[in-house]
Amino acid sequence: MRKMLAYIRRNWWILLLPAAMLGLNYWAWRHSLVPLPPLCVPHSTEPPGASLVEVAKAFADITKPIVDISTILALSVGGIWTYFLFVRKRANYPQANVSLKVSHVRLTDHMRLLRVGVQLENKGNVTLAPSRMLVWVQQVLPWPAAELGQAPNADLVADQESEIDWPLLYEKELAAPGLRYMRLEPNESDDRQFDVLLADNVDTVLIYTHVKAGRRSLFGKSEGEANEVGWTASRLHRLVDRLERSTNATQP
Repeated sequence: MRKMLAYIRRNWWILLLPAAMLGLNYWAWRHSLVPLPPLCVPHSTEPPGASLVEVAKAFADITKPIVDISTILALSVGGIWTYFLFVRKRANYPQANVSLKVSHVRLTDHMRLLRVGVQLENKGNVTLAPSRMLVWVQQVLPWPAAELGQAPNADLVADQESEIDWPLLYEKELAAPGLRYMRLEPNESDDRQFDVLLADNVDTVLIYTHVKAGRRSLFGKSEGEANEVGWTASRLHRLVDRLERSTNATQP
């Protein structure tokens, strides 16, 4: 209940529409009140049944706005309750799968092109428009002795961390302006390609990506970084194939 009241305080404008409709119907009801005709008019030549028909008609005219108000109120309460259930299940938050597709090619004797494809699939019920996309490429082999010491050891993973802080070779971040054409409807997918130039001596790299997207309001506007969610993917990729390794090994 406390969360519901806090949400109502933040989104008080949702109640304006049913309140306005209730006020309009109340005004119409007040201006439609007419005096009831008497059940029996003295010295009237009309039969008593005619007066009862008029009473029933007048009563129906009076109660019609009340019925309309009750219907609107019931629909409003049901709609608000459905919306709260929608929010509680976080169905208004984007949901996605992120994966990496990596390839490489040799450009010169001393340079390779690494092509990183970040694939994004919308698995939710709302439109997915990424607000930020980040890609890191880190060196794993040859062993970075200058940064991590002469040999691998257990102390390379810092306290309260789960990964080694590998040397960074490449970093790229795309913000909303660079992603303005990437807008996915439910069950749609798309990708973004990153070209990375690496020196020939790099053997194996760790590729890491992180994608963020924000929750959107009923009017389709972003609700800011406070309501952002994110997804992460990573993979190891070897740049030197088996033929290259055997050739290098036979060279003097």
